[in-house]
Amino acid sequence: MLKQSCGAILYTFDPDGKLGIILGEENNNIIDGWLPFKGCSCNDETPTSTAIREINEETCGIINISNIKLEHVFSTKQKIYMIGLIYVPFELLEKFKN
Repeated sequence: MLKQSCGAILYTFDPDGKLGIILGEENNNIIDGWLPFKGCSCNDETPTSTAIREINEETCGIINISNIKLEHVFSTKQKIYMIGLIYVPFELLEKFKN
């Protein structure tokens, strides 16, 4: 059985209305790539509760949501990815710099 990795891509609009996305560094290393904030389930977590926990953990508590719709599902040979989209107010981006 394939592992599930659940999380989200964060998005915002700048003051000029341009769309922007916020991704996390894989393994804290830009060379490994930028990916959604995501992770694998612990114990008997549901995909939704996994995504909520992982988003909170990987954004250092900046993003704290109570629900998410995991609309985008795709798989590789190793994992099934379940990814949602979360709107983030543009002003919140300052917190990601720290």
